[in-house]
Amino acid sequence: MQTTAGVEYPLPWEAEGELYGGFFRAMKEKKLYARKCCSCAAWQWPPRPFCRECQSTEFKWEEVPDHGTVYTYTVMYRAFSEYYTDKLPCGVVVVDVGPVRLPGRFLGHAEDIECGITVKAEFDEQALTGSSLAWVAR
Repeated sequence: MQTTAGVEYPLPWEAEGELYGGFFRAMKEKKLYARKCCSCAAWQWPPRPFCRECQSTEFKWEEVPDHGTVYTYTVMYRAFSEYYTDKLPCGVVVVDVGPVRLPGRFLGHAEDIECGITVKAEFDEQALTGSSLAWVAR
């Protein structure tokens, strides 16, 4: 659990590990990164131990756009963590940023989410502490 302003919220699995560490470190700098295979140039999201195209284990982190379109979404009406109790309903979106699709919280009214809307990454307190990416409608 991560504590910010006296509130605990869940940390992602292996946020500091080899697979996801580059992504969460980049968020602290208000950037988005995804892994790209050094052998065949295939993008990897979510990160995996080996390339799904050529089985290589060599990757580099590269910056991806901080904006895109909502590919799919869901709206939650039950809190899976105490942190979200007063934030319901809340939306989670998967955003197509070009080479990959990145999930994150939707900042705004859940009823405003639609597939195809343009969103931009929002580096709020949770994102800057390396916890959770957020998206806001443009």
